Amino acid sequence: DMAAVEETAPTPPAEEPPAAAGGGGGAAEEEGAPNFAWMPEGCVPMADGEYEVVVMGTGFTECLLSGLLAIMGMKVLVVDRNGYYGGEAASVNLTDLYKKFMGGDSPQAEF
Repeated sequence: DMAAVEETAPTPPAEEPPAAAGGGGGAAEEEGAPNFAWMPEGCVPMADGEYEVVVMGTGFTECLLSGLLAIMGMKVLVVDRNGYYGGEAASVNLTDLYKKFMGGDSPQAEF
């Protein structure tokens, strides 16, 4: 589960190489999906190829960096492996804590 937020500023469209001949029917070959010649076969692009910066993580440093880059006019994509924002200082509910530290168990009903 990845949380993602897009902070945008106008940028020129990215160049897409022509589609490879004789495709294998993967998700990247769906109509409208970008095709990158440099990407290994079988990989699916996470973004549309029109971002200047991809920031991985939503901790304080990553949020500050992505905000400053967006203010400078760059098109920024922020992704996180968690379903919530924040790194080590994230505030999560009891259910999320149990999922992370108790092997996916749910809290007891009385909690």
